Amino acid sequence: MSLGNVYALAGGTTKATTREEWERALAQVWDRASRAISGARGFRSMRAMWNTENNRQAIIMGEWETLADRLNYEATVASEVRSTFNPLFVEMPLRPKYVVVRETLK
Repeated sequence: MSLGNVYALAGGTTKATTREEWERALAQVWDRASRAISGARGFRSMRAMWNTENNRQAIIMGEWETLADRLNYEATVASEVRSTFNPLFVEMPLRPKYVVVRETLK
């Protein structure tokens, strides 16, 4: 993470009931979503995470250079990426956006 970078999350309750099931579901769609998002201006990374304290909760996090880059993605390929991941969730995931304002690195 770097100061000024924007992190957008898509998270919620998954259809998967275990982490292993979540990983199998991701494996089926990850490459398609990666191809769609990787060419977007300012794209840095995409991560999928499983909540270890509440099974069935997961997030997919995208990292962007700037908010302008993220908003450009929203206007271009976001619908393709969302249509790839949305079926993995029970309902449409929430999509908050966060900007890094402070960090400590080792």
